[in-house]
Amino acid sequence: MSAWRLLDMGASGAAYNMAVDAVLLRQQGQESRPTLRVYRWSDIAITVGYSVAADRALNMSGCDAAGMAVMRRLTGGGVVVHDGALTFSLVAPLPCYDLPSSAEGLHRLAMEGVRRALARAGVAANHSDGTAMADGESPNWCMTRAYCHDLVTPAGKVAGGADRRTRDGVLYQGYLRLRAPARDTLEAAYPSDAHQAFATQPPAEDIAASPVREDDTVVGLVAALSDLLGPMRASDLTLQEHDAGRETADAVFAAPGWLSGSPRERRRLRLHAERPDNTELR
Repeated sequence: MSAWRLLDMGASGAAYNMAVDAVLLRQQGQESRPTLRVYRWSDIAITVGYSVAADRALNMSGCDAAGMAVMRRLTGGGVVVHDGALTFSLVAPLPCYDLPSSAEGLHRLAMEGVRRALARAGVAANHSDGTAMADGESPNWCMTRAYCHDLVTPAGKVAGGADRRTRDGVLYQGYLRLRAPARDTLEAAYPSDAHQAFATQPPAEDIAASPVREDDTVVGLVAALSDLLGPMRASDLTLQEHDAGRETADAVFAAPGWLSGSPRERRRLRLHAERPDNTELR
């Protein structure tokens, strides 16, 4: 296996961030190198897993009033608040001998990379055994539900992730909470009628007494994943990849049907994101 490609990208909008991951995933059938991508957000945003009913998990009018974009991911999982969080993705062809073959094994490996990065920053985190879960009445917010191999500290859950697999490749999207989301962000996003009690709880604590620097964490994450996966070579998106990301952001991720359409419409858009040249999907 050749060296992994490292994309350390700046801040972009929610639709484009999700679209670039889709573009990288669909390239895996074209001899593309496996890629670690680290990326930021130009504004506070919220992403929901592929199967999450956003209008039930979130106060959509509150998000809109607060100017927070709500975006559906290709991957699974619950609700992630991108405020004080670092996000990354692993994209690789299948089979990829650098990666475990199972979703659980891939999640464990990615979280081990994050754990080592945190240890390097002086923060002790442990892999969850999946037993410390929120009750069924609380919203499906990732920071309240520690699934197996997620990372937890005394401050609560701090990291998680999920994957999406196609015929040709796998996309894993992970996040690491560096600080607690702002209280007004949480209050705007909670569906208060259904989860009023949960909304009045204090927000999650910061993961350490002193701030954890994002740049230092990125360096630690790249180093840890290099130890686990192999050498990383810094690169940039090609112009073709950037243009494909812009097109996919507009055609799929910014389309109303992607977030609020029927399951059939969502599937049609997902297939377009993964296989845009398939004329049967148009």
